[in-house]
Amino acid sequence: MFSVNKVHPSAFRRIGDRYNKYFDPHHFMGQDSFEDHMMTPAANVSKNHGEYLLEIAMPGFAKEEITIDVNENHLVVEGKKENEEVKHPQMIRQEYGHTQVSRGFELPPDALAEKIHSSYQNGVLKIFVPFAKKQPQKIEVK
Repeated sequence: MFSVNKVHPSAFRRIGDRYNKYFDPHHFMGQDSFEDHMMTPAANVSKNHGEYLLEIAMPGFAKEEITIDVNENHLVVEGKKENEEVKHPQMIRQEYGHTQVSRGFELPPDALAEKIHSSYQNGVLKIFVPFAKKQPQKIEVK
């Protein structure tokens, strides 16, 4: 079946862990001062009539901002949104403006990577991964 690969931790996150003791962790809605802005979208994986179906939550993205890459037995979904910068003279914290999400999957051995197709509607990316159907095999007794 599918195995899920999480995105590696950010170097800033590791540095931030060292220095967060100097900041109030409950300030700014309890979020870390050096928060990692690469998020992992939620996904559902199911097996239907001759194909696997990956449903990935990608709300707020246009389909042009989403990429799907397949390399050998790895499938990676990325979304990158660069909004216009909000310019306020007294901005204290900006939590949106640039959004990037990534999710990786290891394809099962029976997946037919060359036949993968996808659709995107209402914030949900659907990736259809056909798999090879194994035919029953009769063995002759000698």
